[in-house]
Amino acid sequence: MEFEAHVLDSSPATDVEDFHARMRACERAVCRVEGPKYGTGLLVGPGLVVTNYHVVDSLVEGNTPRERLVFRFDYKKKANGDDIQDGVEYKLRAGSCVAASSPRDVLDYALLRVAG
Repeated sequence: MEFEAHVLDSSPATDVEDFHARMRACERAVCRVEGPKYGTGLLVGPGLVVTNYHVVDSLVEGNTPRERLVFRFDYKKKANGDDIQDGVEYKLRAGSCVAASSPRDVLDYALLRVAG
């Protein structure tokens, strides 16, 4: 109770509309990664998406064709599983698509180059 009271007393009042607008802006940078496995990704720079290595390990290791990987931005689904919107699909950039990576047992990330 003391901690909660301290947090509530020390937190500035938030404009809910401003908060929602900032959340929507952040939400646009998140994508669904679709391939042999599913996961999430985050747009971290122009044409660069970071995701977990274990989501794209078969691509990084050369066992899955690059054409199978899709980055779906602005995809929304209800809690009951119904799609709200399909989102926009992007593919890997031609040429070298892995900018950096670290296997699951180390840092578990892959930084991928996306076209578009």
